[in-house]
Amino acid sequence: MSKRKLFLVLVLSLLIAGCINYEENVELNKDGSGKMTMHYSIAQQLYSMMQMGQDSGEKKDEMPFKFKESEIRADLAAPGVTVDKIESKAEGDQQHFFVNVSFKKITDLNQTKSFSKMKFVWKEEDKKIVFQQILEGEKKNAESNPMGDQMASAMLGNAKFVFKIQLPGKALPAPDTNGAIQPDGKTVVWEYPLLEASKGQTMTAKFESGGFSLPVSLPVIAAIGGGLLISIVALFIIIKMARKM
Repeated sequence: MSKRKLFLVLVLSLLIAGCINYEENVELNKDGSGKMTMHYSIAQQLYSMMQMGQDSGEKKDEMPFKFKESEIRADLAAPGVTVDKIESKAEGDQQHFFVNVSFKKITDLNQTKSFSKMKFVWKEEDKKIVFQQILEGEKKNAESNPMGDQMASAMLGNAKFVFKIQLPGKALPAPDTNGAIQPDGKTVVWEYPLLEASKGQTMTAKFESGGFSLPVSLPVIAAIGGGLLISIVALFIIIKMARKM
């Protein structure tokens, strides 16, 4: 059996066990800069076998996740992108990987290998800021295979991808935003079984662009300002009269 086929068998075994999950947590600023934490985990007993695929030196780009820090950093290398921290730790029967990244513009991530098939969109449209992340779907064969789809669904049922974004403003309701808006109004979550994510998905969230919201109304501000001005004038008159006495 070739090393590539062996790797595919190992990945298939991993997926059948439902032992692979991916979480992406993004915090965005108004200018499109921000930070991200990627978290993925696999079963401990399969971790060493996955490493064999990387150590073989063949087809490293086909590995769904990287475990070596040097390779993680290489896949995330791009102008405007900084890898702040990489951490790996074992919890129970799982090996967890946490990758913390900061970026000057979220679209800078599109230049990295890690996000070549999960690209971002950040644009202003009709006085709204539009955020999107587009998962590229696998190419379909001309012939349909219902039985194969059912088998894949059964094998990959426990594996999932979770995407969470914290916007700098309140997310607009559907249809502007197609994810689950959390109680704080700014956090949006999308969750897909791995099989659904592999078919291609477009996650969209929008919020109003423009100035900052004020905690009090303009008439109240005007009243406070007017009162302060009167107090200053009165104080000036009192001081001037006191000097003449």
